[in-house]
Amino acid sequence: MVTFLYAEEIHSPLYNFVTCESKGDTILKKPAKLILNEGLYVLHEKLRDITDVKIYVYTPFEVIKDRWFARATSRGKTGLAAQMQFHDVNQTAFRHIRPTMDIADVVINGMTTQAYIEEIVQELIDAIVSVTKSNHCTL
Repeated sequence: MVTFLYAEEIHSPLYNFVTCESKGDTILKKPAKLILNEGLYVLHEKLRDITDVKIYVYTPFEVIKDRWFARATSRGKTGLAAQMQFHDVNQTAFRHIRPTMDIADVVINGMTTQAYIEEIVQELIDAIVSVTKSNHCTL
């Protein structure tokens, strides 16, 4: 697979998680030398070869389930419809997301706080910057 990365500004649409729709408003995103991607499919086989460091956040199934239903309730999704959606989402996760843990360079415990995960990510960024500076590379 050949991937071309363009250094152009983009207007990224805002997503409404309650209505599951993209809004007309956008956020301007500018090119960067260091990009952190977060999301369910960032380690998918079509993307992983363009990623230098792959991090997977592992969280036990029961915790994922509890968090998902709490979020669904806050978005007005409850009952059988919420259960069916969770079942579908979870089946997709078992096929496409959870197996990517095996190819990750780093696996982080998802039972920690968001602040701790942010601290680990910052340490990784600092290490990358340090290595590139010592090797006379630029980000």
